[in-house]
Amino acid sequence: MAQGEETNLTEEEQALFRSLAFHSQSAVEHFGKHLDEDTPLARAELAQDELSEIAKSRIKLFKSAVKDVVKASDEAE
Repeated sequence: MAQGEETNLTEEEQALFRSLAFHSQSAVEHFGKHLDEDTPLARAELAQDELSEIAKSRIKLFKSAVKDVVKASDEAE
């Protein structure tokens, strides 16, 4: 859908379409930078690696938050 092109879509539908097109292009660029082979298995492995990194970051953040709460609790006593 080119800019200025008339459609039968509502404003909300056009915004959704633009968002989907943007995210689709972003995914293509991301996979292109990180994959030697663009196959479903390679994409799944990349996604699994990235989710693993997110989980590790989440654990670090949780441990840090617990440490801050314990510290604040000790200071309050």
